Formats: sequence, structure tokens, C-alpha cells
Amino acid sequence: MPNAKILLIEDDLVLLQTMGHVLKWNEFDVQLSGDGEEGLETALSWQPDLILLDLVLPGMDGFEVLAKLKASPATRDIPVVVITGYAGEQSARRAEALGAAAYLPKPMRAQELVRKVEAWLGRE
Repeated sequence: MPNAKILLIEDDLVLLQTMGHVLKWNEFDVQLSGDGEEGLETALSWQPDLILLDLVLPGMDGFEVLAKLKASPATRDIPVVVITGYAGEQSARRAEALGAAAYLPKPMRAQELVRKVEAWLGRE
């Protein structure tokens, strides 16, 4: 069985590299993107199995990226998990209304991230 493809869209370089390393260490095929526009392009061309999306991004924010992903026939069926420091219920409801599969608050422990990604991919 091939490794699941995970696209991580996060503007915090340290967090992006740390989460990417953790996922790669756990045998996921990972692409990293530091902004919404690049993330959207990568999602369209690479067709990941799961997208982890920060809400606070330079230029196009995560809500706009999520809306565009869910509006495109090429990416609408890819599950998108919002990862954010926004702990507010309003942000979670907005992300859910736009089609997010789940909402994961930051910070998170590495093992929690891996466990949740495996669950979202049906690998528990």
C-alpha cells in the first residue's frame, strides 16, 4: 500500500518543518506549503489524500483556500483539516460550514497529530 499523501499548508516555518518531519517520520508522503496560493496550486496538481490547513496565512487566508478547494471539482472530495491557534467557536463553525472535515487547535503534540491523521485516513 503506497504512503498516504499529506499536504501541509502553514506559514510558520518552524511549525511547518516540524510537522512535516513528524509526518514523514511516520511514513507519510508530505508536501509543504508556506502560503495559501502555493497550497492551492499544490493541491490541484498533487492531489493529496488529506490537507492540513492553517487559517492564518499571508495573502489568501485559510478560509479562502478552503472555500476554493471545496468549490473545485478536482479537490472538493479531499478532506481538509483546519489547524489553527484560533480557539474560537465561531472560527470552527465557519470552517465546518465551508467544508472542513475537522478542526484541530494548535499547539498539539506530535503523537496527537499522527494519531488524528491516521484516524482521518481510516488507518486506526
